[in-house]
Amino acid sequence: MPGLISKFFSIVLIAAALASIRPGAGLCAEPPAAAQMVLSEAYAQMEEENYEKALEKLKNFQARSDETDPDPDAADPRGYHHPEIYFMIGNIHYAMENPEKARQAYQQAVKRSPEHAGALVNLARVFHEQEKYEKAAQSFEKAYAAEDQKEAAYLYYAAVSLLANGSAGNSLNLFEKLFKAHPDEIKPVWRENLVYAFLEAGKNREALPHIKLLAEKYTGEKQIQWQEILLHQYVELDMPDTARKYALALTTQAPTIPKWWKALAHAALSQNDHDQALTAMMIYSYLTPLSEQEKKLLGDLALQAGVPVKAEPYYEALLEENQDKSVLKSLVSALQQLGKPEKALEAIRAFDGHENDPELMMLKADLFYGMDRFRDAAEAYSAAAQHKGNQEGRAWIMAGYSAWEIQDTEAALQYFKNAAEFENHKKDAKAAIKRIEEQ
Repeated sequence: MPGLISKFFSIVLIAAALASIRPGAGLCAEPPAAAQMVLSEAYAQMEEENYEKALEKLKNFQARSDETDPDPDAADPRGYHHPEIYFMIGNIHYAMENPEKARQAYQQAVKRSPEHAGALVNLARVFHEQEKYEKAAQSFEKAYAAEDQKEAAYLYYAAVSLLANGSAGNSLNLFEKLFKAHPDEIKPVWRENLVYAFLEAGKNREALPHIKLLAEKYTGEKQIQWQEILLHQYVELDMPDTARKYALALTTQAPTIPKWWKALAHAALSQNDHDQALTAMMIYSYLTPLSEQEKKLLGDLALQAGVPVKAEPYYEALLEENQDKSVLKSLVSALQQLGKPEKALEAIRAFDGHENDPELMMLKADLFYGMDRFRDAAEAYSAAAQHKGNQEGRAWIMAGYSAWEIQDTEAALQYFKNAAEFENHKKDAKAAIKRIEEQ
């Protein structure tokens, strides 16, 4: 089941998980009355989506300050540079789809109030959208640490950010902390990304319990997805018995799902149980149309299981769709087992280019020989021998035997002399020559 992980796994992006920029205030001193008033006015404008007016109010308020970028520790009695002012400015810029200016404003808020959870979370989201995943993770972790009532989601977002950054090991550390600190708050999608982190870190076996749990808890298409992933992991981890038992269980639970029968066929085949593999593939063929590769597999399984009568129609159908020499050879083998050599000859003759293919010429010659058509066999073998290749020595000696069968000793002697030039056939060829000469 190659390619299952890349097909089914995807990191659940933080942008999808955080529905909107966090509006709440963070942990910082309450703004002075003047700042509260302008914040209230700006918020009212934001409610009406008058973002420009909201931003203008805040900017005008800050313009009353003598300092454009004052020391965060300097006195600010009217709150011109209060963290909530920068936080609100950041939210407005984000709403106006200007994430870079939003980032700068959030950073100003955090600079003045390092435990401002709202600014930290929103800053993390901006970092994530800018694909600065490591910085996003750091901000989420700080937001998690800042609040007395720990928000499990912040730790999860930090872990996923590290995963997106390619830091699966560090991501696993945060996942471990998350699952230990908040065992009752774990969502299935969080467990999904934990599994992905395990797999990215090459810790597939550690992922198994979580994959099993997801395969059990989910329903519908999600369940099928995770059942397939679990089955794939059993195969990847070289657990053939477990893979086969699980595939069999899946066919029992959901006998109308084709992929489970195909999986069972492959699992059985990996343990050389051709009978079960054939049965599973036959049921699979009843549930869904077969691809060329699947037809070939079904034909091969039938042949290996000693049921050539079932293999024959699949090979014939494949050859009608595509001229494939390997399929032709398998069909000829099936027809020979069924005692249909004439039909096997017809199949070869119908194959494009068989006249100049040494392998098919030898196959045809062998059929002639098996049918005691020795004159045809001698001609076919000698024709195949004219083509240089691995078959040349065998072709000459078989041509000799065929000619000898019809008492054409002159031709047989010449064929055997040609065969004697090949080391693998020298001994047998010289013995045949000696016997002919003695006769």
